[in-house]
Amino acid sequence: AFVHIHPFADGNGNGRMARLIANLPLLRAGLQPLLIDQDRRREYVTLVADYQSRLEPPDPEAVADVGFCPDNRLVERFEGFCASCYRETLRIY
Repeated sequence: AFVHIHPFADGNGNGRMARLIANLPLLRAGLQPLLIDQDRRREYVTLVADYQSRLEPPDPEAVADVGFCPDNRLVERFEGFCASCYRETLRIY
């Protein structure tokens, strides 16, 4: 949802900030942060763009009830990608 609103004009800050926000729950739980290898960055950007292109604009009325991603099928490929990256992160650590 954060990347979807594009708060930074250059685009680069959006991705960095989104990855930082995504790592906060992991760090708070005492886990290793998710690392996305530079070689997989294009795949990451493609998955985020695909998600954004299929996502309906957020409905402020519905966000309180269903959150920013009411259809979990939209994130399945991205979750698989993150899981794969996290396995590699743990291997590195």
